[in-house]
Amino acid sequence: SVVVDKNLAAARRELARIAAENYRKVYEILEKQEKTTARPIRLITDLYRKYFDIMEKRGWEIISPKPRVSKWCKLRILLKTCCQLNFNTSATSLRMPSLTSAIECASM
Repeated sequence: SVVVDKNLAAARRELARIAAENYRKVYEILEKQEKTTARPIRLITDLYRKYFDIMEKRGWEIISPKPRVSKWCKLRILLKTCCQLNFNTSATSLRMPSLTSAIECASM
């Protein structure tokens, strides 16, 4: 079966490399666009990037379970994109400690 083929993980890693490069290109293009115009594209890109990051973190040898992005994480991505909020911990970012810890989705 294709699903258990020993070369499948290598093929996934190559596809992941191509996908990561494409994400880099998309973000580069979005930086040049007007923020309001790019907002919907950034939202869906950020959401799909989260799924990609989950799969990359767990490894390309693992097929199941389907990656899960919590509602809180999706809300965080929406707020970050639509409101231009930055939930990073840098000194120059807008910080919302009570909300940030509640909706942090890095562990997903």
